[in-house]
Amino acid sequence: MPEHIPPAAASSTGPLKPPMGSIPPITTLPMAPTTALSYTQKVCVAVAISVAAILLALFVYMTAEILVLLFAGLLFAVFLSAPSDLLAKYAHIKRVYALLVVLAGLTVVVSGGAYFMGFTVYRQTREPARTLPFALQQFEGDLHNMLPGKALEEATTLPTTTSAPAPQDATQNAVEVMEVYAAPASQASDPTPRQWLADRLIELRRSATDFLMSESFVQGAGGVAGNVVSSTLGIIGDIAIVFGVGLFFALNPGMYTRGLTNLFPIRRRTRVELVLSEVGSQLQWWFVGQMCSMVSIGILTFIGLSILGVPMTTTLAILAGLLNFIPNFGPILAAVPAVLVAFAPHAQQTGLNPSLALYTIIMYVVIQMLEGWVITPFFQQRAVELPPALIVIAQVLFAMLLGPLGLILATPMLAATLVLLRMVYVEDILGDREAVAVASSPPAVPPALPPAPPPPAPAS
Repeated sequence: MPEHIPPAAASSTGPLKPPMGSIPPITTLPMAPTTALSYTQKVCVAVAISVAAILLALFVYMTAEILVLLFAGLLFAVFLSAPSDLLAKYAHIKRVYALLVVLAGLTVVVSGGAYFMGFTVYRQTREPARTLPFALQQFEGDLHNMLPGKALEEATTLPTTTSAPAPQDATQNAVEVMEVYAAPASQASDPTPRQWLADRLIELRRSATDFLMSESFVQGAGGVAGNVVSSTLGIIGDIAIVFGVGLFFALNPGMYTRGLTNLFPIRRRTRVELVLSEVGSQLQWWFVGQMCSMVSIGILTFIGLSILGVPMTTTLAILAGLLNFIPNFGPILAAVPAVLVAFAPHAQQTGLNPSLALYTIIMYVVIQMLEGWVITPFFQQRAVELPPALIVIAQVLFAMLLGPLGLILATPMLAATLVLLRMVYVEDILGDREAVAVASSPPAVPPALPPAPPPPAPAS
């Protein structure tokens, strides 16, 4: 039944207003009719998406080296930005001046480290270079002593003086005696194993000499030298590109960030800025964890090599720390020169040191076990945690596609890729961000129920 309107309200000139406390009527706008795509249109959309994905993959494949160099430049910019921001914040100076101070300090450290390592290597390799031929000859004599014959033993016996004999004379004498000893082997119908071994050694020496003096070896050596020169020039060019890109990005990172953000719709720009900030933060924390791990490995290697008495302790420790930047493969590359230095003669020794080389291998294995089980997890849980299996897969994949540079940059590229997958695909496309927010919110407290009415009094 319609509500009675007072005469005063009915005679008013203005429009009728709903009474206080009443809900105004909801006006709904007409919605545009939606038409479902036909089968042909769906096929065209799918083909267009597939073609776009293929073209994008081809573009990435064709420009992979350039993209990797750009990423290395961004990584260098992140490396420069972290200390520059801290220095500008606490020293109350402009960021440009703070960046110049960081660059000057980095130049001094790199130049001083290179000079120290070069001088140490030159000083400590002069003595092994002088005694190494004598040590190799002694090792060859020990091998020849395994063959019987008094004349062979006399030919390979080394003098007791500290002066090393001429390697050419001793080697020629040993070869002549082995030829005399092995001569009956060609006439005998059934040579003994020792005679057969002597024949094989002589054939191996002659084959090696012929190969080294052949024209193909000389041409191959010239080709290798040309490839080394071109590769060196290419590496210098790549370093210059990375340094230039990183320096320009570090000078004004906000300009490049805003330029990239403006390529997206307005409603998405805030989210894009958040994603880029998270990627930069992830790379910075990865750098912090990696630097702490590298310093720890360098210190442990220095202590271990000092205990074993291996020469060039500081140089090898610095090399181990730097190569630890490459997980899994870097420690192997760092152990090779250390084992060779331990195996070579040093100080006043005139012989090789196989036992010291074995102890060095054991020391590197122990350090890597500590690095994988203790050091890396300790810093990762405070910085960036990356699954070890994904690190190995990324290293193998990028090394096959991009070579050594891909192997070096595989871990930071994996860290940035995981951030993009989590924030763009999982949270934005799949909507997991809202689900996580709902799941992490505290449960709603149900309203209190009114008290139950008292039971009726029993009838008297």
